[in-house]
Amino acid sequence: MIFDLDPPHENKDYSVVRKAALDIRVVMRELDLMCWVQTTGSHGFHVVIPLDRTMTFDEVRNFAQDVSRLLIQRNEGVYTLEDHISERSGRTFLDTLRNSYGATAVAPYAVRTRPEASVATPVDWLEVEAGVSPRDWTIQNLPQRLATREDPWKDMSEYPQHLQSRWEKLRNLLNIH
Repeated sequence: MIFDLDPPHENKDYSVVRKAALDIRVVMRELDLMCWVQTTGSHGFHVVIPLDRTMTFDEVRNFAQDVSRLLIQRNEGVYTLEDHISERSGRTFLDTLRNSYGATAVAPYAVRTRPEASVATPVDWLEVEAGVSPRDWTIQNLPQRLATREDPWKDMSEYPQHLQSRWEKLRNLLNIH
């Protein structure tokens, strides 16, 4: 399951997408789900939850949308599920559409088509808390990072998780019965 976090169109203050990533992590912890994060090399972050592949794309997307609705409920006026930029009204977009058949997401270590050749980079949560930005790594400085740090995602595939057992708790958090 992927949350693609984009800042408001008119705002390039990346603290808003860092906050969104951290808020998603809070909900994942409440649901007893482990999650990982990466910069996109563009304007945002991806928060990734490895799954056990027992649910359909639609079920996963619906779960992600319910998580997003909870965040919207808890942070009035901060987040949106609206995919049209003109309808976001300065809110951070919680894009759950990556959880659809045929949808794409930025792969770890993908080089982006930017003048600085920024790279989508897996990071750890302490780096997010410390203020990492979506374009911190480029083809120039990423080799140094890789030479001095272990890949924060190296063990992610060892944690496939099941959503079905967490849906009731999520609905209780949303007050949906």
